[in-house]
Amino acid sequence: MKIHFIIILLFCFEIQAQDIKFLGWYQSYSQINQFHKFEWKFNFSNTINPKNHQFEGLQYSAGNIRLQIVNTFSYRKNRHFCYSIGLHFQRNFTFDHNYSNEFRPFEQIEYKHEWKSLKLTHMLRLNQRFMENKIDNSYPLTWTIQYKTSLNRILKDFSEGHQHLYLTGFSEEYFTLFGAQNYAFFYEYWAFLGVGYQWADWGRLELGLGHEYLLRNAKRDIRSITYVGLNLITQINWLTHKTS
Repeated sequence: MKIHFIIILLFCFEIQAQDIKFLGWYQSYSQINQFHKFEWKFNFSNTINPKNHQFEGLQYSAGNIRLQIVNTFSYRKNRHFCYSIGLHFQRNFTFDHNYSNEFRPFEQIEYKHEWKSLKLTHMLRLNQRFMENKIDNSYPLTWTIQYKTSLNRILKDFSEGHQHLYLTGFSEEYFTLFGAQNYAFFYEYWAFLGVGYQWADWGRLELGLGHEYLLRNAKRDIRSITYVGLNLITQINWLTHKTS
C-alpha cells in the first residue's frame, strides 16, 4: 500500500513538472477609429518573459512569448449594444525558431451599462481558432468562447474637459466547445486591474497588474504569468475630422 502511495506521489510530481510560473511584461497599443455608428479598432500587443527560467529541468528562455494583432469592426446599435466581427492573429515565441502562428476569426456582442458609479461592459465572443500544427504543417480548427467583464470608474477629474484619472480592470474567461485542441473545457483566464489617465478626449494611458493562466497542452501543463501591463489607447472620429 505504501509503495502504491509513493508511486502516486511521484506520478503527480511528474505531471506538475512542466508547469511554468514567472513574472512578465505586457504592453499594448489600440487605435479606435469612429465612423458614426461604425467603428474599427486596431490592437497590437506583446508579452515578454524578461529572463531565463528553469522548471524541473525544463528550460524557458527569456524573450517575446506572444505577439497579437487584432482588428475589430463594429456596429453600435445604441448606447448599450454593439455587434462586431474581427480577425485575431497571434504568433507564439515570436522570434524563436519554434514559433507557431494562429489565425482567429471571431464574432462578438457587447452590452454596456452603469451600476452605481461603475461603467460595466460585458463581452461574449465566438472564436474559430486555426492553430498551426508543425508536425503536418496544417491549421486544424477549434471553436471557443470568450466571456469578458470590464469596468471603468473615474477617480478624479482635473478639469472641465476630458482630463481625469480612472480605475480600470477586467476579468476574462476562455472555454473550448469542440475541435482539434479540445483537451479542456475551461482552458484560459486573464485578469487586470490598474489606473488610467486620460489627458485629452483622443488619448489615454493605463498602467496596472495583470495575471494570465492557461493550459499549454493535452497533458494539462499550465503557464501562469503575473505581469506589469501598459496600455496606450488613442481614438479619432473621422466624420468630424477631430478627436473624439
